[in-house]
Amino acid sequence: MKKYLMGVDGGGTKTDVLLCTLEGQIVAKASGGSSSMAGQLPEKAMRELKNTICAAFSSAGIDASQVAGYYAGVSGAGLPKHQVLYRSF
Repeated sequence: MKKYLMGVDGGGTKTDVLLCTLEGQIVAKASGGSSSMAGQLPEKAMRELKNTICAAFSSAGIDASQVAGYYAGVSGAGLPKHQVLYRSF
């Protein structure tokens, strides 16, 4: 099974997700709304994050089991009260 890497840039106005091969070839990009928990309900932020990631998977024709590694930088995720929620995702 082919493996991929995923990058997530989640901010207060939008969320971007990028999927690439282990060699760095981009295979999918997706954008969605804010995934920051600052200023909105945590459920809405998590739903936006999930929907954007799923859109990238769908575009590439892959599923989560094919992701070998990822990095997510999300605005507000450093706050202890938010870390618990993001880690449960």
